[in-house]
Amino acid sequence: MASVDLNRRAKLTLARVLPVELQSDDGFDRWFEPLKRRIQIAAQKVEDADQAILTAEQHRIQSNERCKRTVYDVFKGGGSLTKSSASIRSKIGRQLLDGNHCRGVLSKMQVKNRILRFPDLGRFRILCSLSSDVEQALRVLLDARKRRLAGHYPLVSPVKDYVEDLSLRCPSRGHRARQFAVHVRTGHAAEVVHVEIQLMTTVQHAWDQRNHPIYEWVREGAVLPDNLVIRDVALAETLYLVDEQASRNWKDILDHRKEKSLS
Repeated sequence: MASVDLNRRAKLTLARVLPVELQSDDGFDRWFEPLKRRIQIAAQKVEDADQAILTAEQHRIQSNERCKRTVYDVFKGGGSLTKSSASIRSKIGRQLLDGNHCRGVLSKMQVKNRILRFPDLGRFRILCSLSSDVEQALRVLLDARKRRLAGHYPLVSPVKDYVEDLSLRCPSRGHRARQFAVHVRTGHAAEVVHVEIQLMTTVQHAWDQRNHPIYEWVREGAVLPDNLVIRDVALAETLYLVDEQASRNWKDILDHRKEKSLS
């Protein structure tokens, strides 16, 4: 009931503050479509740059390890590099409920400016076979000071570490990623969007995919029983240990194979 009430309040808030042309789903979709296309193009530039670097790095790792394993892959949520208009509308509503108030009806420009401040208008995920591959991806993608991606795109803020940073780590979510956003110009006037890149292992990704509906329910106000939360937290932490041990095992296997080839 709490989540239903939260959704209802968010919708009522949007009905009060959005311009009348943007209050229907179809109206918002039509208005958002040109901006969405520009975000898609901007995000594609970033993904292409990352793919080129990671493909070269994967070849290097495969040659060094003498193994054709898949080191890196890219996942696009829902097959798209951009958030949907429904997700955008929902996020605006949540912002307003969280205390980001406004007076009266927003103009279309004000709505656009709010959207352009979202840190993940464009987004994709780099899936890594091992946790050690995540660290190596960060080294090759970011410059020495971790201020630019692919030597070109400036970071919005320092890399967020949802794996080891206890101030960010939320056990009940089980989200284990290194992530950051970059500034990207769309080519439309002085318009800049943020594209978020998440790096996580395939194990972390599988857990996140399973866990995401639960995260959405809780974000909308649902409260889970303590015993269910405890069991889920225990599973998430077990998978963290699986990832760490898998990286150690792989290193030991490579070292063993090297020793055998030299003997």
